[in-house]
Amino acid sequence: MQTHKVMLVLAVLVLALAPCAVAQQAPASFAGSLVRSATPPISTDAASRTIAPSTQVLIQNRARVYGDRVSADGTRYFYVSDSTLRGKTPEEVLQNLSPTAIASNDHLRDIESVVNLSHPLTLYAEPNQSINIGTAIVQGAGLKNVEAHSSVVTQGLTILPK
Repeated sequence: MQTHKVMLVLAVLVLALAPCAVAQQAPASFAGSLVRSATPPISTDAASRTIAPSTQVLIQNRARVYGDRVSADGTRYFYVSDSTLRGKTPEEVLQNLSPTAIASNDHLRDIESVVNLSHPLTLYAEPNQSINIGTAIVQGAGLKNVEAHSSVVTQGLTILPK
């Protein structure tokens, strides 16, 4: 008889505490849905990979402060907007669309690059000239584990021969 009472008390405790334990681990639920994940689904379309405005401002400010130098944590910041390119010659525009090349003695671990052009841009290039927009170029050997995060947003891009 004692065994049945202990088992009954144990069963009541398990049934009473089970909903609390399940509720703590349950994924977020939204109105109109029975089951939904707490994390958003992974999407591969380009629109879902836009950079957050706060991150864009952070990169813009740090690029302005550090210039072409590497920060203490090994990050180089690069930001280009319409105002950066205004008044530049066509050669300077091509040169300013990408950060400077990464050398092995830069001690660089990460590069954060944002190109944000809200007006259409027309570029004039030589027949065999490469055009790099927001591209991190590595020069030299011995670089390991360099991460590059780049966001390029344009409202129109036209490339014409010189």
